[in-house]
Amino acid sequence: MPRESAMPAAIEKNVFVPDFEPFIAARPGEAEAVLASRRAAMGRFVQLGVPHRRLENWRHTDLSALTKNRFTLAAEPVSIDPVQLVPYTFSGARELVFVDGLFSAELSNPGKAQSGLLLGSYAECLPEDALRWAVAPEAAEALEALNGAYWQDGACVDLAADARVEEPIHLLFIATGADLPLAQFVRNRITAGPGSRATIIETYASLGAGVHFTCPVGAVDVGADADLDHYRLGQENAAAFHLATSRVRLGRDARFKSLAFVAGGGLVRHDLFAELAGPGSEATLHGLYLAGGTRHVDHHLWVRHSAPHAASRQIYKGILAGRARAVFNGNVFVASEAAKTDAKQTNRNLLLSDAALVHSNPQLEIYAGDVRCTHGSTVGQLDEEALFYLRSRGLDEAQAKNLLTRAFAGDLFEDIRLAALRDRLETLLYTWLSFEAGIAGTQP
Repeated sequence: MPRESAMPAAIEKNVFVPDFEPFIAARPGEAEAVLASRRAAMGRFVQLGVPHRRLENWRHTDLSALTKNRFTLAAEPVSIDPVQLVPYTFSGARELVFVDGLFSAELSNPGKAQSGLLLGSYAECLPEDALRWAVAPEAAEALEALNGAYWQDGACVDLAADARVEEPIHLLFIATGADLPLAQFVRNRITAGPGSRATIIETYASLGAGVHFTCPVGAVDVGADADLDHYRLGQENAAAFHLATSRVRLGRDARFKSLAFVAGGGLVRHDLFAELAGPGSEATLHGLYLAGGTRHVDHHLWVRHSAPHAASRQIYKGILAGRARAVFNGNVFVASEAAKTDAKQTNRNLLLSDAALVHSNPQLEIYAGDVRCTHGSTVGQLDEEALFYLRSRGLDEAQAKNLLTRAFAGDLFEDIRLAALRDRLETLLYTWLSFEAGIAGTQP
């Protein structure tokens, strides 16, 4: 698919609609079926409009600051010195790099060809896949539909049956954060065939401090007896808007393990839809969000049990400082045919200031008998007795707070099999505590 030579498709004001036709006109080489899919997605977005606080699922998240900006789309990847990417890359990984939403072959290192693995730019390797998505355009959520209209590129990861990929696959999305506000609509599709195994990391980061809008949509299909580890790292700047939608489907005896780690972004929202569609499937959904200043982080999870003998575990934790805000809304739906379901949902929040605020709403919706389902949430501050005990053992106040805060979050890192990733998250947590929360201590 050809790249646009120019980009008249600026995204206008609060409806994002007036520049759609120029955007379409700039893509003369695109298949008619793909263009039709884009038009259907735009029709859905026009129908729904920008989400607002009068909607129940958005009542704690205000997008008015987003709609005050005029964003443009990048025409081609900006040239970047590879040294700038070093803090975000993983040594030994198969790596695809996207700059302002566009694939950069020069910065990528997909590794040597491997039988059973298709890895590359979504726009180049599977453009027709726009018609074979997790949800049809007419059923998409508003921002999912907006992505369906404007997507330019993204990652395609396709594992054939019984494929084993030893190296981690890293999808790195870089926003230049320049003076001109840019939007990036990336579309990622991950397919793990029956019996396949892989580890995938998605990183979203900013190089500059400018305003930008990241709107990724991901579809993950985990086949029968497949085993997929998926990690998502948010490291964008304080001026960034990050509004993401992910859809995950698990087949029979499939295993999906994820961790969503947020340590950046000014306004972050992630809608995750997971369906345990096959008997014996297992989904482990972990999250850790760190927010200071006036940042806002929102996680909405919908986990649907559609088959019997399936298990899901949700553990999301948040640490907030300053006047930060966080939202957790989790729903576990157990269909009538999903007997023997085992589901657990937990949200825990640690407030490091009196001005921080969390809205937590875990929910269960059960239509089957013979199930085991639990849910709960907590919001609190550091234990004064524990702080006193640590200080009585020779630690100063900052060290004691650092130790207790890391202990609160650190258990989410224990099951990460990739040592480089585990070390990266530990360092990011320490850095955040030192600079965002103002808690100095000893680095792990």
